[in-house]
Amino acid sequence: GIEAARVAAMRGHDVTVYEAEDRLGGQLIPAVVPPYKENLADYIPYMEKQSEYRGFHVVTGKKITREDVEALKPDAVIAATGVIPASLPISGFEKAHVYNAKEILLGAPAADDVVIIGGGTVGCETAEYLLKAGKHVTVVEMTDHLMTNMVETTRFVLKSHIKELGCAILLKTKCKEIRNQEVVVEGPAGEKIIPAGTVVIATKDRPNHQLADEIRDLCAEVYVVGDASEVGSVMEAVRTGYVAGKQV
Repeated sequence: GIEAARVAAMRGHDVTVYEAEDRLGGQLIPAVVPPYKENLADYIPYMEKQSEYRGFHVVTGKKITREDVEALKPDAVIAATGVIPASLPISGFEKAHVYNAKEILLGAPAADDVVIIGGGTVGCETAEYLLKAGKHVTVVEMTDHLMTNMVETTRFVLKSHIKELGCAILLKTKCKEIRNQEVVVEGPAGEKIIPAGTVVIATKDRPNHQLADEIRDLCAEVYVVGDASEVGSVMEAVRTGYVAGKQV
């Protein structure tokens, strides 16, 4: 969103960014928390300074609705509205000790025994974060590989790290039920009960393009960028913002 605003403002447009949270950064705020992700942290203050450098407005703590767009009457809207957290059809999913990975990385409390459902990049990075905090972690992954979308060298390093830290890894395994202090999983050897005072959901989030869908009849130009278009990497999200800023 900030990249789109930066480029559009440089091209002479009058730009206002509305952010639902009380600070800028979006998905990048939890993304820089896991070990060895600190190099990305400097990008947040860079984004925060762009409004000053490029002359666009920023309003935080304001979630834009269809009614707001109707009242503002913009010539174009760029929707960088992020993701909707994954919701899984698992009995017990609604329990209070079930968190998504973002919540854990932003400081939600974790018990000593943690089960992470999803062995992708986010799941394994969150596992390393919790293992370094002294937690006992089990990663449950339905496929036969961890981090299938990660660059092979990085994947090898992270997999080595979590194994060295004592992470239990269950492949070809799915979670069947979440109970108060345990989960029931099913894998190649049949059902198994694992202690779990905290359950972390690290399966893929869904693009949140609801606002864009609601306002297409109100505005001639509506662009959807970042994870709101397709959940992906920081680089890809910034690229889509750049392209939208050039197109508007």
